[in-house]
Amino acid sequence: MTTKPEVTEFAVAGEVCCALITPFNPTTGDRLSGAISVGYYPVGDGSTEDLELWIEQEGHRIQFPAIAIQQLAAQLRRAAQIAKNIGAAA
Repeated sequence: MTTKPEVTEFAVAGEVCCALITPFNPTTGDRLSGAISVGYYPVGDGSTEDLELWIEQEGHRIQFPAIAIQQLAAQLRRAAQIAKNIGAAA
């Protein structure tokens, strides 16, 4: 039984997809949703100042500047904690 997400890492030219994550339910091993792709748009001049990242699932993509990754990660952890607390209270 699979209890952790499967992660496939790869890179291609142009728009770069760095990973494909397939989430599974840790208790049952059932697949939870469609795969989640993570990647970035390469900056032609080699700088990281304007680097843009993206996350996509089932055809829906969000893009954000790489400089915001720490804030995004913090808010995702916060949302997970809130959901966990609400689930425990129910």
